Amino acid sequence: MGTIPQGSWGQAALFRGLVERLAPIDMGTWRREEVAAALTTAGWKRTPPPSPHLPANVLFQRLSPEGPGLGTATVLGDASDRVSRVSVLAVEYIRYDADPYAHVDLLRSAWYQAETVLDAPTRWINGPGMLWQRGGADIRVRLDGDQIVLDLFSAKRTAPAGDWYTAYPAEVPPARLWRGSQMPWDRFQRRLEDGLYELCKGVPLYPGRFILHLGADRDPTRFVQCWNDGMELVIEATGLLHVPGAVSDERLRADGWTRNPPVWQRRWSDAGDRPGPASRAGAAMLTGMLRRLGVDPAELNYSGSVVGRGSGFHLVLPRLDALGVHRGDPDAG
Repeated sequence: MGTIPQGSWGQAALFRGLVERLAPIDMGTWRREEVAAALTTAGWKRTPPPSPHLPANVLFQRLSPEGPGLGTATVLGDASDRVSRVSVLAVEYIRYDADPYAHVDLLRSAWYQAETVLDAPTRWINGPGMLWQRGGADIRVRLDGDQIVLDLFSAKRTAPAGDWYTAYPAEVPPARLWRGSQMPWDRFQRRLEDGLYELCKGVPLYPGRFILHLGADRDPTRFVQCWNDGMELVIEATGLLHVPGAVSDERLRADGWTRNPPVWQRRWSDAGDRPGPASRAGAAMLTGMLRRLGVDPAELNYSGSVVGRGSGFHLVLPRLDALGVHRGDPDAG
């Protein structure tokens, strides 16, 4: 996972030049006309707002050479005309009908070009995307449906929205505490399913590998874990090694587990392409195993990590944090 793929994109140099021109933007001091000047120099031209009722928007359209180019750039300002957000459609209308993997090389190339200018990102985020947290403006390069988007926005150290993100240890926020009498298993399972869905869909694209441990705070031997191996999702009832006889072999087979001595596992080889079935069944099996291992919801703990592109991060699952699931140290798992 240490290799950083460069991808393939005919507009890669153009995109790198755009990142270089926009990287100095300071959301606290730059005004819209200054950003307009930078975009004009980079080859955009001013176009009328899409509606006369949107005077706060200043739009630019790339003056492309013959063939594909970068797309629309939108600059938003506040009441004092200071820039609050810049958004550029780096790639529009990815043709998934011609190639279901059409986004992979484009996205990896956009990330690589941004990394050459900005260095390694501070976070990988749900989308998937990369986030650079910087002094003047945070910068994000992400996949959004059939588009790849470059965003610059106010540098506020708030946790990104979504089902997962990565962070270096010093940047991991404290977990919230569950305020009810007990965290309900059904809610945990649904949120775990959401997290696994996005992890299976996104992490292989970087490419990267995640590993997630789920278990009991007071008894670290009662745990399960899951990880991706490329596009494959693997779940494992590791705690059965320490609690022999907790579940019969017949029950395990009936629940969908397969013996892979000395552990019980289940694998979905196509989880990256079809994350729905894998995440749904995986979350149900992991939750069921935690209950069979006697884990109390009140002491449920999770920890995780993501590695790839020469970096290693802690894995944060905000939807589990919101349930009060304790977050542990992945290095201790």
